[in-house]
Amino acid sequence: MKKRILFLIIIILTNFLIGCWDKRELSEITIASAVGIDKVEDEYLVTVQIINPSEIAGRELTGRSEVSTYRVKGKTVFEALRKLTRDVPRKVYLGHLMILMIGEELAKEGIIDVLDFFSRDHELRTDFYIVVTKDSMATDVLNVLTAIEKIPAEKLYDSLEMAEKSWGNVRAVQLDQLISDLINTGKDAILTGVSLIGQKQDNNSMENVNEVKPKNIIRSEDIAVFNGDKLVGWLTQNESRGYNAIVDNLKNTVITIPCNEKNNLAVELLKSKSKMKSEIKQGIPNITVKIDLEVNIADVGCNIDIKKTDNIKELEKNLENQVESYMNLSIKKAKKLKSDIFGFGLELHRKHPKEFKELRDNWEDEFSHLDINIKVKSKIRGTGTTKDTFIDKIDDGVNKNEE
Repeated sequence: MKKRILFLIIIILTNFLIGCWDKRELSEITIASAVGIDKVEDEYLVTVQIINPSEIAGRELTGRSEVSTYRVKGKTVFEALRKLTRDVPRKVYLGHLMILMIGEELAKEGIIDVLDFFSRDHELRTDFYIVVTKDSMATDVLNVLTAIEKIPAEKLYDSLEMAEKSWGNVRAVQLDQLISDLINTGKDAILTGVSLIGQKQDNNSMENVNEVKPKNIIRSEDIAVFNGDKLVGWLTQNESRGYNAIVDNLKNTVITIPCNEKNNLAVELLKSKSKMKSEIKQGIPNITVKIDLEVNIADVGCNIDIKKTDNIKELEKNLENQVESYMNLSIKKAKKLKSDIFGFGLELHRKHPKEFKELRDNWEDEFSHLDINIKVKSKIRGTGTTKDTFIDKIDDGVNKNEE
């Protein structure tokens, strides 16, 4: 009997533990989809993009924007966000944040203080993407209304993922990865850059989404290079591809290679796998990066017989030279910026901890003189639905069959 009573008491007490003790009703919060942070003099300028639920889920649209943006300054990011309560009647909820956008000038000063808040807030998930604006302030970029996607932050989130998968010149970075790169010895951080393309005026106008050709668009391009927590430079499109190839993040892209003296041929990357190997001989470190590529021929812009094995081998060699040039360009830029964004130092630290201990305190200079060998091997797997090209059948606009 006593056991049954004890069991009943446990069941009753358990009921009090069920549910979310700290839950908030939807009517008490407003959901932020993106946050932009700039530095203006000695204060943070925080821009919050807030979702208008009536425009997203309502049966009848009012014609208003699906999002609203609010700007406020503060000595700290937390202070600025709390000041928003003066303008927004509900507490700003960051639990569904998709994009954290950091202004270029702030990134040059350092991003540690900003990241500290976002890593501490218990409401935040860590699956949002972090980007750096290029040639614009974060507040200006977040004011752009976008076509196709109703929520601009969602558009940028999807664009980052698509560009990483299909173009290869960006790297979508989330909070955990960024913090890991910042604290790890022998590995510097990178972030994708976003640019405001267009007139940069009236970018928050509804006309920007109602016109066939928007006046302003947000484009994810180039990679921001950090030394410590400070932005020190940018990788161009081809340099960014080279970076992704080295760190085994080149998923799918289009690569243009020469097929004769004047014309080019495009291949679609199907598969890429890179491996990094480190050695230390007589106290001198060196790195070898091997990458294997598999591609399909996608666009033939010249008169070439791709049925011939010799021609295929020549194209494979051209592809290897092209990718190797991308990789060497990225290494050259990183050495110039003294930023080991590839993690060569981390590789040495893991494989040769005793030897690397003597190098780590002066790794910036050691990296600048590091011997790095690139080996690229490619394989053309397919030529599309046809092995012939109609280019050789056309001579000066006249069909040879009619002669």
